[in-house]
Amino acid sequence: MSSFVLTKGTEFEKSYVDVLDYKFGMTFFISHEILFNITMKKILLFLSVFVFVPLMAQQGLLDQANDSYKQEKYAEAVALYDSIIATGYTSAEVYYNLGNAHYKMGHVAPCILNYERALQIDPNDKDIAYNLELVQQHVVDEIEMVDVFFLKKILHNLRASQSSDTWARISIMAFVFTMVMLLIFLLSRVPVLKKVGFYFTILAFVVALTSLIFSSKGKKEMTSHDTAIVFSPTVTVKSSPNDSGTKIFVLHEGTKVQIVDRLGEWVEIMLSDGNKGWMKAETIEEI
Repeated sequence: MSSFVLTKGTEFEKSYVDVLDYKFGMTFFISHEILFNITMKKILLFLSVFVFVPLMAQQGLLDQANDSYKQEKYAEAVALYDSIIATGYTSAEVYYNLGNAHYKMGHVAPCILNYERALQIDPNDKDIAYNLELVQQHVVDEIEMVDVFFLKKILHNLRASQSSDTWARISIMAFVFTMVMLLIFLLSRVPVLKKVGFYFTILAFVVALTSLIFSSKGKKEMTSHDTAIVFSPTVTVKSSPNDSGTKIFVLHEGTKVQIVDRLGEWVEIMLSDGNKGWMKAETIEEI
């Protein structure tokens, strides 16, 4: 009898424990579900406040700027485009439209500056390249480029044909293809496939490495700010970084220069023809 009661009691205890486990499990599940929902609401609120709202505001400013440009209110359009860039948003479209507005107002240097910035982001845009070439005809200084070794020129033009992000994507795809070809070379027992895998592994690796270098150089050009546009109507370039330096030559508004050194309020610049000199940093605007 006691044995029966003991067994009955054990079954009851097991059932009771199972119920407690079930209730605990449900409570744990519900608690986590509530916590998950709260977390998701916080994330959505964060995205709404810090991502979607600013994007909507930027789009609103962009629409206003475009409308002002269409209505030939170019000064207002310039102010709106500048305010968009001030928020941290940059795109080839914004710089291109800002350059167009400056062109309509007869501002040669700001126009060239923004076209150059737009081309850095989208080097394949023919409209930007055409407008830049058009406005450069208004620049007084005609500087001939130094002859460059043809292979170096080809590589430079090839790198400049795509943006930094595009070269990065090409590099990733080429690297993945390299891994696939390497696996074919290592695992295949068919001589023809092994040969194909070997040669394509080398080719894809070269493409991946070259694209990575091009991407890195493009990114460096965009962030190093080592090129600039002359903004002052006329600037006297000197032999040393001080007012008493010898006058070497004079540059005019809109001329593009390369910055090779900095010293206080002075920058050493180099022209495309190889001439160098020092000028005040305040007379140029970095691209």
